Amino acid sequence: RARAGITKPQPWKILRHTFGSRLAMAGVDQPAIQQFMGHTSPTTTARYMHLSPTYLRDQMSKGLAYSEAGSGATHDAPADSPALEAAESA
Repeated sequence: RARAGITKPQPWKILRHTFGSRLAMAGVDQPAIQQFMGHTSPTTTARYMHLSPTYLRDQMSKGLAYSEAGSGATHDAPADSPALEAAESA
């Protein structure tokens, strides 16, 4: 623990939340994460998957670029985009 720079004890659940979140942000689908974590319910797995604001912002930009690809536009979401604001406040 000292070598890792952990100064106080952390509940093991924090590691489980980190594990689920990192897998989700790496693109692993929820059924696979559910199996890795040993959950019987997808609802339980969803509680462990926390997406960072940066990840949500990046995904929104990708979605907007994809939806506008037919028109030739591939720019990022506008700074005043309501969806982008929602992702930032998450």
